[in-house]
Parts: sequence; C-alpha cells; structure tokens
Amino acid sequence: MRRLFDLVGIPGAAQRARLYPHELSGGQNQRVMIAMALAGQPDILIADEPTTALDVTLQAQILILLDTLRRELGMALVLISHDLSVVGETCQRIAVVYAGRIVETAPAAGIFNTPAHPYTQGLLKATPRPQGRGRQLLPIPGQVPEPGNMPSGCAFAPRCPHARGQCGVISPGLLRVSHAHHHAACLLFASDSRSSVPHNPREPANDTA
Repeated sequence: MRRLFDLVGIPGAAQRARLYPHELSGGQNQRVMIAMALAGQPDILIADEPTTALDVTLQAQILILLDTLRRELGMALVLISHDLSVVGETCQRIAVVYAGRIVETAPAAGIFNTPAHPYTQGLLKATPRPQGRGRQLLPIPGQVPEPGNMPSGCAFAPRCPHARGQCGVISPGLLRVSHAHHHAACLLFASDSRSSVPHNPREPANDTA
C-alpha cells in the first residue's frame, strides 16, 4: 500500500495509510481510490467521474495524475464523465452515450469541431464556454426516457429537431459520418452508401474509447 500511495503522489504515505477517510482531503481520498484500483495491476483503468466534487485545481491534478499513470504503466484509460471539458482535455477518442447506447464516436477533435449526432450538437450548445460569455445557452428540450419505458425507434427522436417518420420506427446502427473513424447512430447519415455497424436495439452498442 505504501508503494501505491507513493505512486499516486500521497505525501507521508506510511503515516497516511493509518488514517480514516474523514481525516484525508477530497483530493487525497481520490488518490487513495486510484491506488486501490491500481493494486490489481490492470491493463485497463475505468475512471467513472473521477473529478466529482473536486475544485478546479484538484480536478486538474487528478487528470494529470491519471494521464501520467496511463503512460508510465502502459495501461489504457477509459474515462466516464458528464463534464465535456474534462473529456476534451484527457481523451484521444470519445464515445457519446444516450439512453444506454453509443450514439456517436470519433477522435476528440471530431466531436468538438464537427459534432454529427443531434444529441452531441445539443450537448455542446448547452455547455458554457469562457469565450461565449453573454451567449444564450440552448437546453435540449424534453426529458431522457425512463429505462423501462423506452420509445420505439431512435431513443432521441422525441427530443430531436431533425426527427422524421422513420426515426420513430428504426434504431440505426453507427453510420460513417466523414471518415472511417467518425460514426453516428442517426438516419441523417443513412441516405448514402457509407458503411454501417449493425446494432440490435435491445442491446447496448459497444465501442472502445
């Protein structure tokens, strides 16, 4: 444990290993959780909301730590977060999930510069940006469907400004948007000959991030 505490940057590892969680700061507790995850020497580290409830300074420290550990230990990192700024700064590839399935996947630059799926576009329009001070935020209308009462066809169709008749019937697979590494599960891209990744609407889509 002391070696792992040293690895994740907890000072005075020998003394702090004897402390209770309430005796540690939020950032130190987060580092302890990362150390616990590394104890099994994983090939893939799944970090689910690792910066929740941390201030901006601690958030940056944890993200830098995760990236450093990823490179030094040669492991893959899957970061799950609702914070687009965190995802954009940390990830090389992004998968956008809506109602339990992947609706768009692309390199990070593709998601932020040329978002394809209407849900991704809505997320970005509703996200505050420093350079957009004074700009009105545009929330996505409607509500996320309940897991036990999913609509037929595309789950986002009831909230989508581009929805058409087929959207309420067909749940499309991931369709190629602009190149082989950018796909979106939207019928807007089904009118040409671009390749599709088949998808069973009863099962969540799988992808790597």
